[in-house]
Amino acid sequence: MNVELAAEIRFRCPHCQKLFCTDQTAFEGLKNNAEGADFQCTDCQKDFILTNHHSSSGLYETRELRKTQFANCPKCSALKPLGQDECPHCGVLESKFNEIQKVENPRLFQLNKAWQEILKDITVDKTHQYFLDQAQKQSALNFAAQKYNDLKKIMGEDPLIEKYLKQIEYRLDAHVKSQFLQSRSETPEAQQSLLASGRLFIFVALFGTFILIINKIKPLFPNLTGLVVAITVLSYGLWFLTRPSISKKN
Repeated sequence: MNVELAAEIRFRCPHCQKLFCTDQTAFEGLKNNAEGADFQCTDCQKDFILTNHHSSSGLYETRELRKTQFANCPKCSALKPLGQDECPHCGVLESKFNEIQKVENPRLFQLNKAWQEILKDITVDKTHQYFLDQAQKQSALNFAAQKYNDLKKIMGEDPLIEKYLKQIEYRLDAHVKSQFLQSRSETPEAQQSLLASGRLFIFVALFGTFILIINKIKPLFPNLTGLVVAITVLSYGLWFLTRPSISKKN
């Protein structure tokens, strides 16, 4: 009876304080340098370590399982221990890298900060969209694509990364098309077309005004007065809208 009691091991989960009871077989097979036996609480489902030391209450001591936290290198995006300044992959010092980026290229420094928010949890779409919006505003979508490709090298093929690479491709395509249309509108042919349109609109507007004046003095087309008024007002409006474009071209 005393042998059974001596072999009995009682301990509590350090997270929820649930009481457990086992025997010395819990420590079998452990290496000499092992901290203790790994357990998972059946109530809170959290992991902890059972040590081979008694507490003052007679229970065996337990402690929470320490998990190493990681962060991403701001330069190469590889994982490194949280709080460690030097990246074990590219060798850059994070503190120095951030200082240089902030002074030499504040635009990329802000984008890198937005990228770090993504790396905290890559499943949050809101942070991805904010990063892409900022990159597009600063004409740095190629930089964004590089970041996602670097992450792809670390994580391998991932549908989430492919999704945002596609979005960058669509944004770049839309930007190129917009630039192309803008360049076309600035050609001499486009300028001449705007001038001709403006002249046509003002001619129609003045002619409509003339018809309305004549029709007021001597009604020639009483049933068409409303239509003439509408065409005249529309022509004045279109002529007015083309004026800023024409003045810019000149």
